[in-house]
Amino acid sequence: MESLEGKLVVVAGGSSGIGLSLVELARSLDADVIFTYRNHENEAKELSKKTGAKAVKFELGNQDSTKHLMNYFERPIDYFISSAGTEHSGALKKQEWDKIDQVTVKLNGNLYLMQGLVSQRKGKTKDNEGTPYLSPGAQYTIIGSATSEGFKDLIPYVAVNAGLKAISKVAGLDEDIKKQEIGFLVVEPAFVRTPLAERGLKVLEYGIARNHGEEMLKEFKESGLVMTPEYAAQQILMMTVNPSIVGSRTIPENLDFSAAVIKYA
Repeated sequence: MESLEGKLVVVAGGSSGIGLSLVELARSLDADVIFTYRNHENEAKELSKKTGAKAVKFELGNQDSTKHLMNYFERPIDYFISSAGTEHSGALKKQEWDKIDQVTVKLNGNLYLMQGLVSQRKGKTKDNEGTPYLSPGAQYTIIGSATSEGFKDLIPYVAVNAGLKAISKVAGLDEDIKKQEIGFLVVEPAFVRTPLAERGLKVLEYGIARNHGEEMLKEFKESGLVMTPEYAAQQILMMTVNPSIVGSRTIPENLDFSAAVIKYA
């Protein structure tokens, strides 16, 4: 990938899993990076020390926390990647109601972020007072659940796609989004071996072995369907920087991901 020198990349949920790999990758490409964390404070401090990225405590879906986060963006953001959220595994129809309620954190949290980012900055100095939080043409990428069935279960990205467009219009944000030419991308990885996904993957692998035998389990493990966080981060950052490579529905030659560009025409 080409250098991101001079670009500001923000990763929400950057202290573990795909988010952590995104922070490391963006810094290796010379981007300035701010990442958020909620629970993994020690890991966040270690990552910040290792990479030079700035760590900020933040809770997705909390309005006060979102307002506080805006204070750390002293110059316009070029790429905002939202990897934060709650665990979701499998189809929604199989979930208990309390689990389904948790899925709304992803939608509400990104709407709160959008509301803050499209507003005008209340600067600490006259130099940035009234300036936007996002660069013209900035890209906002939302990563779906890494523990769902990826390209077989499109519920997360379809729901976020439709939900963001509908609710942002009702909230009066769509005109600001169009005016600032903000690009939106929703990416749904297939199986990614992250700490969050580990339990779900073990259950899946146990089921394959029990129902289809050890040979089938071996084939699954060697198939490449289970990605490393590093590989997922590389693909996601590539799509974020150059969303034109994403097809209207999916990436045809690569079933590792489902991806959709949200267009505010």
